Amino acid sequence: MDEIARVASSPDVTPTILCVDDEKIILTSLQEQLRNNLQGVAIEIAESGEEGLEVLQELIDGNVPVPLVISDQLMPGMRGEEFLEKTHAMLPDALNVLLTGQATADSVGEAVNRANLYRYIGKPWSEDDLILTIKEALIAWGRARDLRAKEKELRETHEASLRFVPREFLSVLGKQRVVDVEEGHAVEIEMQVVFADMRSFSIHAANLGPRQAFDLLNEYINILDAVFREAGGFIGGLEGDGVLALFPGTVDEAVQAGVAAQQILLERGRSTDIRPGIDMGLAVHTGVLILGTVGNSERLKCDVIGDPVNFCARLESMTRDFDTPMLISDEVASALKSKLSLRRIPDITVKGRESPTTIYEVLDALPASQKQARISTSVEFDAAMLALELGEHETARDMLVGICSTDTSDRTAKFLLQRMG
Repeated sequence: MDEIARVASSPDVTPTILCVDDEKIILTSLQEQLRNNLQGVAIEIAESGEEGLEVLQELIDGNVPVPLVISDQLMPGMRGEEFLEKTHAMLPDALNVLLTGQATADSVGEAVNRANLYRYIGKPWSEDDLILTIKEALIAWGRARDLRAKEKELRETHEASLRFVPREFLSVLGKQRVVDVEEGHAVEIEMQVVFADMRSFSIHAANLGPRQAFDLLNEYINILDAVFREAGGFIGGLEGDGVLALFPGTVDEAVQAGVAAQQILLERGRSTDIRPGIDMGLAVHTGVLILGTVGNSERLKCDVIGDPVNFCARLESMTRDFDTPMLISDEVASALKSKLSLRRIPDITVKGRESPTTIYEVLDALPASQKQARISTSVEFDAAMLALELGEHETARDMLVGICSTDTSDRTAKFLLQRMG
């Protein structure tokens, strides 16, 4: 198949050449010559620039490809160069040919600059020269169309690859493109780590069925992704309903993003929609970690490793024990500048740590009524925690009993009380 046939056969709709001339005899002759020499290409005609624009608009509205527009220069009303300038504005990818017997250098130059003129052909023309020029133009248009399609495919492929490897991950690795990432690329960097997990997803999945369960999971991930990105973070890993996010900025950005995500989920749960609610446990930690690639030449995965990641995951799992939506580490709380309502919980053993550590419950992640209830007992709670640190267990127990009596929704106090035996 030659290039002209390929141009004519590849689109779903037959390509159409638009010819415009105010002299009907010349227009008919041009139409016949093109039809006799070009197979698979439709020819439309118009006897003025104004009519030509109407025909062109109809073709555009019908999604008909128009590779070429041929126009006489000297026509009553709208001149050829003005008409071609307008067609170029309407259809930038089409090539324009000007027919003229009295063209000046200025008029041709104007058409070249303002109408993207491909060629100009003098009148009277040789049929062989005309057909050769038109065939060359069709081939040029077809090649440009194929190049645009290939560029679009490459852009879409690149965009699709970024769904698996975030742009931010590439940036941290100092790479511009996914293809530049190779096995063993890694950097050591201090970052804020957020680990979030949807509670009771297995139960939701069993009740909803596969399709609805995936829709719920994707909705949850999209909520987190939007909130984290707005705060300067990005999702660095997905494992089922577990989400690992990284924040190159401050601990305040990470903590505030966690609070914002919890509040959005709370608001979603308050809607009258029949969708299942989403409860989430979330933890924030900070430290030096390693971002890099693991795998081999056949399969690579971008990953994050290091003690901050492991500790954050274990801290998030403790949100279930304390039955609270959000916990942060002592290191995060110490660096935090935002005025948030926190409850200090000392002497907590976290798997992987040799000695007990202090963690903090973020009250701002709770519903407003529960937050206010916790604040109302904050003095007693802080005193109970101090008593625990001093080894005064009976005093701490009595205070926690009092807190639980005052605020029956305080599951953290109840857990601490149960842990004391």
